[in-house]
Formats: sequence, structure tokens, C-alpha cells
Amino acid sequence: MYHYSEAELKQEIAEYIRNGCYPFCRRFAFADKVEKLLADDIAELKKINKAYKRPFLCVDYDKIVSRRYSGLNRRYYNANLIREAFKVWGMRSLAYLREAGVLLPKDKSARGRGMYVQNMEMLGKEICGCYVGSFRGASALFYYAAKSPASSVMNFYHEAGHNLQNLLGMKSWKGQDEYMQYKCEVHAEVFASAMMILRAKTEQERRQAEAFVMKKAMNSAEFGENFDVRYNSYAVVKQLVPELRRLDWRMPENANGGIDMIKTARLAQRMVDKYAYLRLDFENYSVFREQNKNLYRFKPEQARWYKDCMEVRECRTFDRMAEQENVYVGLQRARSEKEKSAVFHQEYLYCAEDVRAFRQLYFRYNRRGRYYEMLKRTEAVLKPENLWKKVKQRVCGLRRGSLRGGRD
Repeated sequence: MYHYSEAELKQEIAEYIRNGCYPFCRRFAFADKVEKLLADDIAELKKINKAYKRPFLCVDYDKIVSRRYSGLNRRYYNANLIREAFKVWGMRSLAYLREAGVLLPKDKSARGRGMYVQNMEMLGKEICGCYVGSFRGASALFYYAAKSPASSVMNFYHEAGHNLQNLLGMKSWKGQDEYMQYKCEVHAEVFASAMMILRAKTEQERRQAEAFVMKKAMNSAEFGENFDVRYNSYAVVKQLVPELRRLDWRMPENANGGIDMIKTARLAQRMVDKYAYLRLDFENYSVFREQNKNLYRFKPEQARWYKDCMEVRECRTFDRMAEQENVYVGLQRARSEKEKSAVFHQEYLYCAEDVRAFRQLYFRYNRRGRYYEMLKRTEAVLKPENLWKKVKQRVCGLRRGSLRGGRD
């Protein structure tokens, strides 16, 4: 159902590089497949929101973005979003988009040249979906195909989980402190994991879905300064898989014969309430740094989150395709030519040859990349210790001298 081969992934990376290595520079080859897989679920989510009398908009972000303005460090301005909203909401579109938080309240443009909220500016770099909305008002869900078909579908379910939290008034949705945000994100991830498993039609697909959601949950179980602990769903997801087996994957169906999203969201809420970390444990987890292990008043070895993270470290495995995915994600997250080039110069254990080929492709199709490589070779020959620092100091000294001369 979500089959995605290594050859297909390599082809996607190569095409991404050829098209400029910019976010949204091309539409993914499997985007139509993802759109087809999600069609029934999108229709069901719209029906649920309509039943709760909530204005709701679901948009494929890839279709509304303007490729010409999707470069690095650029905000996304696109009237196509307004057109999509008008198809659903009519004349109330701008008001609903402002209520949901998609457009800034100060924007008065009738043509829809609105400024997207901040967390959508980096869509496609850090995340693959976005949900924005007011607690009892309009909301909008943005999704798009990225990385792989399975990841794209699961990211959609994650954002759908946030929408259902809003509609159902779940406890994990209320509150703005970090612990409540943790429960909110974990619930969305558990709901997405359950949907991925429940929609499998054969035993083989179920096992593949279970392996995928467990791998994703394991990648979220870590501690460190650069790690967002709010997304660590491992403690709950590892209990979800046997729970669904105990239920024999029998979940109540909706009127159309599909999976009942509301009851699945309720199941995810029960799992989170039962297996998520308690507040004090989470607070200790959020401040823990491994290098300062002996300085804390609490004993991390006795905490459940510490045991989970160490358990994952022992059984986490990396392979050739996983490293290639990391290369792809690194290129999407890069915000400068230097960061993009740095992705190719990291050490890779399994896919070093592939990365060398990608690097050559990047320098061939990227003018700035070729310039940066030439600069690196020049520095390697001359070996100046602080080349740019000296130039900057010299320029600043000349500027100060000219200012003094002007004052005299």
C-alpha cells in the first residue's frame, strides 16, 4: 500500500537537486498516489467538521504554492489559497481565514495577498503538514506529499488528530504549558499510528504499518539540547500496537464503511492518559542533558523516559535507505547554500557512494554550489586560518577611518 523503493527515493533526490534544491521546486512523483490514498479520509474529516458546525478547510499545500517564490528564506504569498477557500466558504473566506490564524488580522487585502502565519513559512523544511485554527471557530489543515508515501499519509493523520482534539474538546488540547503541548502532540501521533495500522487490508500490510509506526516512534525517543521532547510518542505507541492486536484490528466503522475517526481519536486519548509520561517525569525529561547526568537532584536511571530512550538506542538500526532519507531531509531543511553543501560533506556509513554522486549532481546544476566548491578548494590550497575574519576586520577598519575623516 505504501511501497517505496530505494531506487524511487534516489530518483526523487536527484530530481530535487536538478530543479534547484529549493523547497517546493517540484511536485513529488508520488503526490498523486498520496492524494488518492487520502481522498476518502479528507471527505470524512470534512463531514465530521460539518456535523460539529465548524468551518473547515483542507488544502494540498503543494497545489497552492507558487514555485517562483518558494526559494530559501522567502515568505509564501499566494492568492491560490484564497481561491481554494472561496470554493468552500464563499464570501466569508477572508474572515474565516483570519479567524483560523492563516492570515494576519491586520491584512485588509480584498485580493488575498495575505501573510501566512509564522509556522507555515517553513512548511516543507521542518514539517510536512500544518494545522491552524481557533478553539471553537474556523480551522484549516494543510498537507502535502514529501519524503515518502507512508510519511505523507501519516503526517496528514497527525494534523487530522489535532483537528479532532479541537472538535472533541479533549483534555490534551487545553492549556498552553509545555506538558499539555506534549500530550497534544503525542495524541496526534498515536492517532496517526492507529489510523496507519487500521487501514491496512492484509496481514502483510499490517505488519509493514506496525514496523513503520514503531520506527517513527523510536526516532522520536531521544534526549538532548537539540531534540524536541514534546514529540516523543514511543512510550504510548509501543503499547498501542499490542492493544490493536488484542482488539484484532476491529474498530467500529462509519456509515461509509471506513474507519471511524472519532472513536479512533477516543482510543488514542485513552492510551495517552494511561501511558504518557506524568507531569513531573516530563519536566525532568525536558531539562535533562546527558553530559550533566550526575548534577541533577533526580535519578534519571529510575525514570521511565530514560529507560525508553536507552532501550531505543540499543535496538535502533540504520540502513542505506534511512541514511538517504536523512540526506533528503537535510537538503529540505537547509536555509543557505553553505548548509546545503554541508549535507554532502558529512560522513555516511552506508550510502557514501550515493552521496558523492548527489554532490556532483548538485555542483553541476547549482551555480552557487559550484562557486562555493571553488572557494573551498581555494581555501584548502591557501589554508588561511581566518580568511573571512581578516577581510571583515579590514573592511570595518576602512569604514571607521572614512567616518573619522568625514567628521574632521
